[in-house]
Amino acid sequence: MNLDASTAAIFAIPDGVKIARRPDSTLGAMLLNSEIDAIISARPPKAFLSGDPRMRRLYQDYKSAEKSYFQRSGVFPIMHVIAIRRELYDQQRWVARNLFDAFNLAKDAAVERMCSTQVSHLPMAWTADTFERTNSTLFGRDPWPYGVKKNRTTIETFLKYSHEQGVTRRKVGIEELFALETELEIHV
Repeated sequence: MNLDASTAAIFAIPDGVKIARRPDSTLGAMLLNSEIDAIISARPPKAFLSGDPRMRRLYQDYKSAEKSYFQRSGVFPIMHVIAIRRELYDQQRWVARNLFDAFNLAKDAAVERMCSTQVSHLPMAWTADTFERTNSTLFGRDPWPYGVKKNRTTIETFLKYSHEQGVTRRKVGIEELFALETELEIHV
């Protein structure tokens, strides 16, 4: 793994951990071949979806486990983070705010379509009801909270665990990772 000087000053690979690209395999195949012990993934592996008995969920009632953890901790896994090359950001700082605003507008349009009672947007039974029930129990009307302010607890927990587990050489501050031009509010 190649790290530039500023990244290498922050991130560390813990002793005993190897990072390797595996274009010849998948996480699901590696799990079935006992090359790895577990997977955390947004999508279940094909073997799981096809009912392979060698693969199962760690928590059978994962929805209840996730909801309970969120209610206790305020942490719900972040699915995506937008990254900007440092040299572009340094030259044209307006890019960060414009990207943030564009993604928020796109999200708002998607949420509006999902909340619509017109099933034609996503032709599945009970879609609007499921969407509304899920959001009201977790996030209210914002199913994908964007920005540091709304995700502070999750980000701070991630940074804490990263340092405790030896992934970072020191505790990294939120303000080191996110553009000030977005709605970042730094608490001192």
